[in-house]
Amino acid sequence: MLLATFRGSKHVTRTDKLEIAEFCQQDHAEVLAQQYCDQVYRTGGSSCTDNSWLHTLQGILDPMQPRNFIDIGCNKGYVSASFFALWAPEIGFSGPKIAEWKPGVDCGSCADCKDEVTPARPAPLEAKEVPVHVVCVEPNLASFGKLIEMREHFFPANSTRPSAQWSLLNAAISNSSARSVAFPGCPGGNELCGFEQHKDSNQFGVDVVPQFRLIELLDAYGFAEVDVLKIDTEGYDAPAIIDGLPMLAKRVGVLAFEYHGKGAWAHHTLEEIVQLLDGAGFTCYYSGKKSPEGSLVRLTGCWSAKYEVKAWSNVMCVKRDHELYPHASWPLSGTTTPCTSSSTLESPDASCVNSTPHNLRSIWRVNVKPLLRSPQSMHAARKCLLHALQGRRHFWAAALCFLALQP
Repeated sequence: MLLATFRGSKHVTRTDKLEIAEFCQQDHAEVLAQQYCDQVYRTGGSSCTDNSWLHTLQGILDPMQPRNFIDIGCNKGYVSASFFALWAPEIGFSGPKIAEWKPGVDCGSCADCKDEVTPARPAPLEAKEVPVHVVCVEPNLASFGKLIEMREHFFPANSTRPSAQWSLLNAAISNSSARSVAFPGCPGGNELCGFEQHKDSNQFGVDVVPQFRLIELLDAYGFAEVDVLKIDTEGYDAPAIIDGLPMLAKRVGVLAFEYHGKGAWAHHTLEEIVQLLDGAGFTCYYSGKKSPEGSLVRLTGCWSAKYEVKAWSNVMCVKRDHELYPHASWPLSGTTTPCTSSSTLESPDASCVNSTPHNLRSIWRVNVKPLLRSPQSMHAARKCLLHALQGRRHFWAAALCFLALQP
């Protein structure tokens, strides 16, 4: 059970096992931001993501409960395939299976057709009767035609999992609705096809599609709750999110979206969207490839101007009352400490952030060295390292750092 509360302007989230501080000191934020910048050079940052959090999510959700997913900007169908590979593996619908079905298929800029996704835990046999519904929204008509062909192959009339449904919708999503909008008629699978990129060009001609708001989309499919809502509108993510905030706060558990400087992102900042989602109860992270520091980099409560990169990036946001949240905060992301005592949250100097990195050098650089700049923070540093000891994580590294701090 999760309980989100507030202490002044400081967020605190408690679970049965730990208490998570929802803020960090500015020097901590800058250290973490620099760590992310270093990671960008090593792994490409979050332009491509391995979605480790999605694998974790499958392992903690009840397999006997119906699941709803929405894939906006479905494109080649790889994200939808990942949902089914985790929650309905009997179908055999995954990136590698798509490549096996269509040799020479476009794997996408992130080689998604090579990502083998397997469930974190096997579901009981009875789970085959539990509904899994994925809605795939794609405005590009050429891509949509390929998705229809894909559905016919992987979801035949005699499907091995009739309770699994892949709904396809040829439409655009934004902050307003319209019976018809002109969408560029790009070649199928074009990952950069969007309103802004081609609004002044006749290179591809246009297709006419309907346009919906997020709340209209959820209402149309009767979704009272959505487990994961992924948005990739090639530039219109921000307006759609802003328009859908009240609905997101009530009906969505995990939100994933793309951030860059194109389209409407030229008029919005990532900081603005992260703050708005924070007010709706979400904590946001950059989501990238696995690295020694983890696959998630916390943005909410630990913001730095270094994160406003205006480059192709993936962001994942999770509600603070969601089952995934403690796993996203610790140890998956390596950026938020489980504080087992409320005394650690009495003042900003006592905030515990990132005390579970993966090696001695990281612990020293991220936790200890910044705190040594301020004598008043020594007590907080000792507490954070003690929490690492109490959690029995990285025992010797934490112990050595703790001893190094002794007078």
